[in-house]
Amino acid sequence: MSMTPFEAADPDPRAESTVSFDRTDGVAFTAFVIGFGLLGGPLGVGVALVTATLRYVVSVPYLVAIGHLLIAAVGPGSNWISIVAIVILEIGFVVLLLAPLAQTARGLHITGVALGAIGGIGGVTWLVLSRSLVLAAGTALLTVGLVSYAMHRYELLELGLISSDTVSDNEYE
Repeated sequence: MSMTPFEAADPDPRAESTVSFDRTDGVAFTAFVIGFGLLGGPLGVGVALVTATLRYVVSVPYLVAIGHLLIAAVGPGSNWISIVAIVILEIGFVVLLLAPLAQTARGLHITGVALGAIGGIGGVTWLVLSRSLVLAAGTALLTVGLVSYAMHRYELLELGLISSDTVSDNEYE
């Protein structure tokens, strides 16, 4: 019995999927063990193993959310070791989030833009947070607004509601 091209292109969603382990997982897991280990000692290493195991149970966005809850649960302090540990943990999460981008046709370009945006937003947040909590809240609100608008425009392009030739919503003649 032969399959139609549509059947071959659309696998059964109920079929068992396998999750593979690649270099990005290794980098992220190493960052988790080092970061959580610095934060919580032996308990932190156990939390890192739980986080690594969750990679195979839930999708990456859920893993990032749960991982950040676990960071709060381990209880970061205010010393420089905690700051370094959190930076290491965030590197692990960013690696997992950006790994699918590297597998696309323009992976390096998109990954570079994403890393630049993450660095820029992080730098501005750090700079403003060191000045005033009100400015930090305003900056966070502005950032959420800009990212939401960018996602909205991208969604319009992906759904074909506007063409990539459209410069703005207004037509000038």
